[in-house]
Amino acid sequence: MEAPPARKKTRLAIEQRRVTSVACSCGKVRVIFAPATGYGDAATTKWRNECCCVDCYQKVTRSKGFNSPAVKKREQPVEILYFMNRMHVTGKEHLKFSKLRDDAMTINMTAACCDTLLCGQSTRYHGNAVCTWPCAARFSSPLKHGGDPFDVTRLRCWIADWPKAKYEKLWSADKVPGWFMVRDKVHYHGAGAQELYDQFRLRLLFGPADGWPGESFEDLLAAAGGKVESLGLPEGAGSFRSPAVAPRHLRY
Repeated sequence: MEAPPARKKTRLAIEQRRVTSVACSCGKVRVIFAPATGYGDAATTKWRNECCCVDCYQKVTRSKGFNSPAVKKREQPVEILYFMNRMHVTGKEHLKFSKLRDDAMTINMTAACCDTLLCGQSTRYHGNAVCTWPCAARFSSPLKHGGDPFDVTRLRCWIADWPKAKYEKLWSADKVPGWFMVRDKVHYHGAGAQELYDQFRLRLLFGPADGWPGESFEDLLAAAGGKVESLGLPEGAGSFRSPAVAPRHLRY
């Protein structure tokens, strides 16, 4: 019996492999991140972190596109990739914008058609960047880690939010440095943590140049009517707002 003929690669399939994008679960919405000069068609990340904050854990596990048992069990923090604030979006009519609660720092962009978390923008990004959580949706890129040149995680964020026993297990395994806050003051844990934190914050000070193609997060929000819904969800247990002093397992 003859083998069936090989399927031809469609133009869409080839394009999907060439760009860096995130799509909703049902496929009606797709966000393509605008590339930086010199990297072909695939956008590259400004930075990559692993986040331990209760808000990231809450929002990714609520997403219908969530696909990481290790994150669900808190065996692995939430990976976040940061891109320039320019995107090409199909299915814009399905976008909705929300915050977990009134005082949340991040506005989340979600596909209303299937309740999939796509992107976010925090007040800390100065309008220069957007972030995405690969475990919350269908993330695709021809570049490893979305173009981050480092194969290992360099920095973990909000580490005081992660359960103590779970964090100690992570720390004993890889010694990845991290940071957390107590009463609005940043504290560092691990070798080089402050230097890496400063590098990360510096990256967020630079945005796309005038004339970059695509739409910004603000453009997409305005096109959707400018409404940001507050979901009114309670803050997760273990939030950085809770401790009055640095947790003992994170002290030097």
